[in-house]
Amino acid sequence: MYLSKLEIFGFKSFAQKTNLKFKEGISCVIGPNGSGKSNIVDALRWVLGEQKVNTLRSDRMENVIFNGTKKRKPLGLAEVSLTIQNNKKILDTEFTDVVISRRLYRSGESQYLINKTPCRLKDILNLFMDTGLGPNSYSVIELKMVESIISENASERRHLFEEAAGVTKYKIRRKSAMRKLDATHQDMERISDLISEIQRTVNSLSRQVGKARRYLKYQEELKNKEIDLARFRYMRLLDEIRPMELQLAEIKSLKEDTTHQITLEEALMEEYRSELVKIEQSLSKKNEEIFEQDQLIQKLQEEDAVARTRNESIDSIQIKSRQEISEAHEKIKHLENSLLEYGSEVERLDSETTALQQTYSEKEAEFGEANNQNILEKKRVDELNAQFKTELETLSSRKEGAQKDLYEYNWNREQKIKISSQINEMDKLITVQKKKLDDAEDSLKINQQKLSACTGRLSKLIDKKSDIESGLEEHKENLRKSESAIENINSKIKFFEQIISRYEGHSDSIREVMANKTKFPGLLGPIADLLSVDTKYRVALEAALGTAAGFLVVENVETAKKIIEFVSTKDLGRITLLPLDRVETLDIPDQMENGAHSLLLSFVNFDTRFQKMFTLLLADFVVVNSLEEAINASNKSPQLRYVSLAGELVEPGRTISGGKKSEDNASLIGRKEQLEQLHQQAKSLQKTVKSETGTIGELEASLQRTYSEINNLKEQESGLQQQVRNDELLCSQSEIELENLKQKKKELQEQFNTAVRRISELEKSVSTLEQDISGQQEKLNQLEKETIARTS
Repeated sequence: MYLSKLEIFGFKSFAQKTNLKFKEGISCVIGPNGSGKSNIVDALRWVLGEQKVNTLRSDRMENVIFNGTKKRKPLGLAEVSLTIQNNKKILDTEFTDVVISRRLYRSGESQYLINKTPCRLKDILNLFMDTGLGPNSYSVIELKMVESIISENASERRHLFEEAAGVTKYKIRRKSAMRKLDATHQDMERISDLISEIQRTVNSLSRQVGKARRYLKYQEELKNKEIDLARFRYMRLLDEIRPMELQLAEIKSLKEDTTHQITLEEALMEEYRSELVKIEQSLSKKNEEIFEQDQLIQKLQEEDAVARTRNESIDSIQIKSRQEISEAHEKIKHLENSLLEYGSEVERLDSETTALQQTYSEKEAEFGEANNQNILEKKRVDELNAQFKTELETLSSRKEGAQKDLYEYNWNREQKIKISSQINEMDKLITVQKKKLDDAEDSLKINQQKLSACTGRLSKLIDKKSDIESGLEEHKENLRKSESAIENINSKIKFFEQIISRYEGHSDSIREVMANKTKFPGLLGPIADLLSVDTKYRVALEAALGTAAGFLVVENVETAKKIIEFVSTKDLGRITLLPLDRVETLDIPDQMENGAHSLLLSFVNFDTRFQKMFTLLLADFVVVNSLEEAINASNKSPQLRYVSLAGELVEPGRTISGGKKSEDNASLIGRKEQLEQLHQQAKSLQKTVKSETGTIGELEASLQRTYSEINNLKEQESGLQQQVRNDELLCSQSEIELENLKQKKKELQEQFNTAVRRISELEKSVSTLEQDISGQQEKLNQLEKETIARTS
């Protein structure tokens, strides 16, 4: 065995696929530092399964993949294949050439292959174990391993010696076997724990079974006691009822007398009621008259109050008038006094005026004539000058007024043009604002409709969600009930399977024989397990069979002998066997006539091979409804045996048996039917659970979709509500702006109308002033000429 070839691709510095062939003898790899010589040794270690990253001179396993250079891209995997010539069959394989390969991807995935077949690392290690090859074997030695060999550490040298001697393989196998043995011991301990735990559960269940049986027994006893108590109470109540019935008869007669007396009293009361109605009618009329009088009195009182108020007002007016008259008289007196004073003063002034007038006349007479002419001329000139000055001032003021009116007229014309332009601009703004308001109202109407529709859909979805949640809760409750019922039924099934498999209720000898039934090929089983009957007739059939229900049926007498010998050897008590080959040889009479009743055998189901056996056991049993009916039928046909549905027996020998079977003797018949019924119930409930689970899944999916739709609609509703609020705000703003524009237009229109009126007034005023100024100018020119003429 020798190394023949090494293929390296993507491992450390080997970016390209490199093949190294080794022939027999010694092969040397020579090169400068850093050329990759050590990478070849690392590749050998790596392909042989080396897992220590520091041994490969790296910090992570992914770093052994070529990481790239400036001119080459990094690779995605590293692969090394080692070819070994197995010509001496040292390796435990049938191949002559063995190729070991290892791949590593950047994702961390690693693969091992033997002859291109995927394998485990353990397979490679086992293949090279004790051959001298391996990641830690003496066949690959580096510098630090040489140091460890020549060191004084005996454990490291022992490792090399064991590898060379072939001991390592057995030590590894021993460790693996010890680990497996420890794991097995732990598993055994866990199994022991489980067994003890299960045993405790079994013991607990056994105690519970005992408690259940005692409970059923006590329950039956309680039922019988309660029936007896109820019977006793019934008889006692009958004794108490008899004197009460006599008392009731007396009370009934007294009631009849009392009823007659009450009838008479009611007739008399009816007469009293008719008289009372008449009195109430009369009283009602009197009350109406009193009410009318009260109304009249109230009206007179109101009129009296009004009159009093008027009188008080008139009195106050009179007092005020008297005061005013008194004040007027005082004023008159004061004025009369003043008039007297003024009269005397006037007389005095008149006398003075007369004296002065006389003096003035005298003076005027003296100077009048001399200066009269001069004065007249001067006066005339002064008058002309004053008139000229007055006319000139009047003309100037009129010109100034005309100039002001002209300025105002021009300003009003400019304002008229400006206001007209503003009114036109305002009309445009009003049109635009109206359009904006109409658009906002249309948008508001559309969004309100969308919001209403969205709210309606959301309300329907919320109702649908409530319905789905209630339905889901109902189905979950049904599922919980079904699962609980399944658990109960499974518990019952386990109980029945346990008592059937253990043949509970049978004797110890039968249970032991059935436990070893493989030893007895001809054993068919207890009679109770070989038949079936409707639940209605189960008690009657059990009573009819009696202890025969626990007989074991066998094919032949030989089998019976073996079983009896087995039971005797084990000292298990007595056992009764019924061989079919003996039954077949018996002369069994035909079934007896049943008269008006039905034979019990007609209701029993069994295999035809047991026909003779069950005919022998049950042919003369007639099933009836009650013990009384059984006794009557036995008197007529005493050769038959009668059994009631409650299990009471009437034998031909006149013996009668009945009563409830004790709980210790549990029913042996119908166990398998009950078990089958429980299985059917379990299957039905499983279908129900599956159906309910599917329905719940559908409802939950529907509920999830409904939640998603509700959330979407809520988002839409929120968005639409925000849009509606924005549209309402926009409408409100637009209406306010429109009203402001209309108000501004109205003010501008009033200003425009005022300017038009003022322009018209100013036009008339200016025209009048121009005419006045023209006439006044002519008059002024004439006065100027006359004044010049007077002064020259």
